[in-house]
Amino acid sequence: MDCGEVKHLLDHGLQPGTQTATKVHIGFHIARCSKCYDYYNTHFATKKNSEHILPASQIPVESNIRGREAESLAPQAPLDVPESREEKQLPLIWGHMLWYVGMGTLIGLCLLVAFIIVPPFISFLNIYDNVQAMYVPPATPTATVVPTQRPRTQIVVPTTVPSPSLEPVVPSVNPTPTHTPIPTPVPVSTPIPQPVAQIIPKQEPVTILLLGSDRRPAEPEPSRTDTIVVAHIDPQQQRVALLSIPRDLWVEVPGYGYTRINAANVLGTTYNAPQGSRNLVQTTVSQLLGIPIDHYVYIDFVGFTGAIDAIGGITVSVQKELYDPQFPAMDYSYMTAHFLSGPQRMDGTQALIYSRIRHTDNDFARMRRQQQVLLAILAELRGQHTFDTLQQTEAMSTALRNYVETNIPPDTLIELAWSMKDMNPESVELYVLDETMITFGVGGDQWAILPRPGMLEMLVDRLQEPQN
Repeated sequence: MDCGEVKHLLDHGLQPGTQTATKVHIGFHIARCSKCYDYYNTHFATKKNSEHILPASQIPVESNIRGREAESLAPQAPLDVPESREEKQLPLIWGHMLWYVGMGTLIGLCLLVAFIIVPPFISFLNIYDNVQAMYVPPATPTATVVPTQRPRTQIVVPTTVPSPSLEPVVPSVNPTPTHTPIPTPVPVSTPIPQPVAQIIPKQEPVTILLLGSDRRPAEPEPSRTDTIVVAHIDPQQQRVALLSIPRDLWVEVPGYGYTRINAANVLGTTYNAPQGSRNLVQTTVSQLLGIPIDHYVYIDFVGFTGAIDAIGGITVSVQKELYDPQFPAMDYSYMTAHFLSGPQRMDGTQALIYSRIRHTDNDFARMRRQQQVLLAILAELRGQHTFDTLQQTEAMSTALRNYVETNIPPDTLIELAWSMKDMNPESVELYVLDETMITFGVGGDQWAILPRPGMLEMLVDRLQEPQN
């Protein structure tokens, strides 16, 4: 049976099979002839599923056809069909291999992005969210309300400027704070400068008021701001200058008369200052120094200790041994505070004690220790690697978010911090209105402080301009 006859039978519907001798011959011929094999697959593919063409060695022979007759009908040409199938499968194998290699590369890149890019991005988002939680937008001025309850901290609020004593008394030790009964004053009608919300221009100098509250854990407001530091920051010159102001400095609180500067926050909280108590302190310091104060940052004891613990502690060089057997603890009891001279590694609680201890010397030495701690925090942050700094900044901002208030917009704060990230803490200029620049005694208050003529102005000039 030749090719033409096989094609003729296929065209008339006769399929290869084992039922008849003719079907067996057709199947045998197709199995041996590549042309007829291709012709059958091309024109009769739909019928292949029902019957399968077997090679000659596997074709069953019916009883009326002998094996020798089937072999005699088989052409002697070699069968090359299986070889052509393997050739057709080779491109498919290489295609699969390339697909798997491509997918593996893509997955590797995704993992690289997930482990290197995603964590810093998430940290940045968390930092921004934490800073946003600290942000206090400018208050809308409202009518002043005089509360019926008296503030926790007792202060005297005169309405005129008292004259300092002719011969100020300079105490040898710091006094024990006493509670003076407070009258029921009505805020005077002095116009109150209203702070204006602003965005700090890029690379422009900015002045920020750092306020440390004496509020203990779970203690309600109002609280005194016993730590008052004015920070002048100039990103363009990479310059930072700090000026510490004594908490007992006698000042005018706009709209409320004269008192110690640490009581301004109490007045603002107690009498519901239209611009808010923190802004009232900001306005008071701005008026005292005669310069604009752009923003404030307010923190209490818990926030302070949490921030230092979040960065793993700080290293402070203690100038001289400090020993205080009557240090006031957080639970209103007393404890022994002791620091040896030399470099000391401190956690948040130890750093807070170091910043507050004063019975061994005075408030002016304490202000210098507070500046030391601020520089130690900057040094610790700068000493970390970039990725670690981002992680620790996230941890620190998380620790601070419930204990810090600021009117610096989040975008401005992050931009300012980034612009000063390479600043050397050792280059920070430190200034204190200290015991050589003040006099003690204002009216009947022998512990209130007044600056000597020209001293405050000199410090403000040094704060704003770099010193040669």
